[in-house]
Amino acid sequence: MQTLASQRASGILKIDGDPSGAVYFDGGEITFARASWAPDVGTRLLCGFRLPDEARELIAGANQPDRDVGGALLRRNYLSRAALSSILRSAVVDAVTMLTVPMEAGSFVSDLRLAVPDAHWAGTYSRLRAADVWVQARGWVARTARHRVARTALVELCDLDVPSAIVRREEWVIACAITGAMSAQGIAWRYGLALCDVIEQVSLLLEAGLCALVPGPALAGPPRPGPAGPPRPPAGLAASLPHRPQSAGPAPIRPVMSAQVAAGDGAPPDSSAYTPSPPELLRRVLDGLKNMS
Repeated sequence: MQTLASQRASGILKIDGDPSGAVYFDGGEITFARASWAPDVGTRLLCGFRLPDEARELIAGANQPDRDVGGALLRRNYLSRAALSSILRSAVVDAVTMLTVPMEAGSFVSDLRLAVPDAHWAGTYSRLRAADVWVQARGWVARTARHRVARTALVELCDLDVPSAIVRREEWVIACAITGAMSAQGIAWRYGLALCDVIEQVSLLLEAGLCALVPGPALAGPPRPGPAGPPRPPAGLAASLPHRPQSAGPAPIRPVMSAQVAAGDGAPPDSSAYTPSPPELLRRVLDGLKNMS
């Protein structure tokens, strides 16, 4: 991916395997990305905002690159441009991290190829420098290297062994979202959150003794999206937990990830100028990025 960015390439880097996904490049910048493990942009929009039924029908086509779902939502004032850009940035960083960081022993890449350039509607509202995405992915690796929890491992809240505990706002959001035995991937898909963020916060909750791993087999796949956003955390940056927290009403939350963004006002790339890269070069690029940790 670094090579594609440095060459200011345009195209879709398609990755087959587990996880599978795609990264959209335009002039070396990343306009969109998706990964099979992480919630798709439709789920992120559906769960991240309280929207009327007609907006939910629009979002049904959010994963189609040629449908300007973002523009339709903005014209109807269902959300702000800043909120849309924030969701798209978070989705890109989350997907690229899943595709490039070796998270599990069973993950693999069976094939990758650079497809003919094709504009994605998300590029109109969010364009990320590849270097910014890599910085955030490396930061996540550094933060979770010691206590990274498997994405499908089941966890549940547990009674405290001490009178109280202090948690950050981000941890409290996830604590309020855990109902019964759930996996980090299940939480991310149910509430439309970045899987990277959920894994990090679940790891911190485990370390703090606020939740515990559930014995038994892990869940095989993500559940269907749930209500719009996880329970609202208390005001402030920390909360005292004298006992097991109870779930409250749903409310949208703001994605944690961020990066420098520039509006994409240029025309889609000209496919006649496209020169496909050799498959071996693409594989070396992906392998190099996977070794960044």
